[in-house]
Amino acid sequence: MQNVELVVERRLRPIFESIEIGNYKKALQDVEKVLKKNPTIQCGRALKAWAYIRLGRDEESATLIKALEAETPSESTTLHVMTLCYKETDQLDKICALFTNASKLHPGNEELLSQLFIAHMRVNDFKAQQT
Repeated sequence: MQNVELVVERRLRPIFESIEIGNYKKALQDVEKVLKKNPTIQCGRALKAWAYIRLGRDEESATLIKALEAETPSESTTLHVMTLCYKETDQLDKICALFTNASKLHPGNEELLSQLFIAHMRVNDFKAQQT
């Protein structure tokens, strides 16, 4: 299982880099290649949504993100990319819901809980920060 994750990460890293340097069309082409071989990779679909946001194609991005939300992702890279998507579309409250669902799936995961706390700080939800 660990080897599969390393292979996927190695394939997705150039896509991250393409998006970060502003080469969104290349990132979209690369993610399409990856998704053609492995259509179930959540992080790949999240990267595709992020590339769509950067290209100004918000409706297509929203469709992908909504489908990912329904799957309740809990993998850290996928959560990170979805967080970036929500930040860019100014939907900070959805970050809270994302990490709440992920922490329910993995209740002892301190990384998820700390990210949930930070998400509550972003939206100034002081009550939720205390729980």
